[in-house]
Amino acid sequence: MSKIFCLSFLIIALAVGCNGYCYSNQFECDSGYCISSSYRCDGDYDCSDRSDESGCTTYSYCYSYQYECDSGQCISDSGVCDGYDDCYDGSDEDGCADAAAAVGLAIGLSVFFCVLFCVIIPIAICVLIYCCVAGPLHYAMASRPTTVNTVTTAPATGATVVTANTVQQQQVKAAYPPPAYPQPMQQYPPVQPPLYPVQ
Repeated sequence: MSKIFCLSFLIIALAVGCNGYCYSNQFECDSGYCISSSYRCDGDYDCSDRSDESGCTTYSYCYSYQYECDSGQCISDSGVCDGYDDCYDGSDEDGCADAAAAVGLAIGLSVFFCVLFCVIIPIAICVLIYCCVAGPLHYAMASRPTTVNTVTTAPATGATVVTANTVQQQQVKAAYPPPAYPQPMQQYPPVQPPLYPVQ
């Protein structure tokens, strides 16, 4: 039992600082109040008497959500380039115009590539497909005659006859209807042979 008591006393003695009030990972303010050692020289007054920032020439390592000023002071990331000098040395506002230009350029490039890859290239691919594949296919389909089935009924027998005609033939028949009565075929003069022999 005495060994356990001695061991626990040793652990407590190591954890408590020499002043007897704050743990070793804490800073004691002049008022006697204990704060985390990471708050010492961080640019924020954590002690009510501001003793945690007195005598600081360099500041402690900043957390990932903080910005480290040129002097080593840590400030909130939201204080960078906000138009106010949050760092004592004003370094949080240095180069903000360059940063704004870089952000503008990055946004401009993002929009350009988005429009290029999401709009222009797909439209170009569709046009090429139409011109190279669908265009010639459409032209070939339009230039060949289309057959249409027509149904005629013979008046005497009542039988239905289906014949295949082309659209062009139907158009010719519509433009030039057959004569009402049979006419004799016209006679053309015979074709004369050429005067010179064809080679």
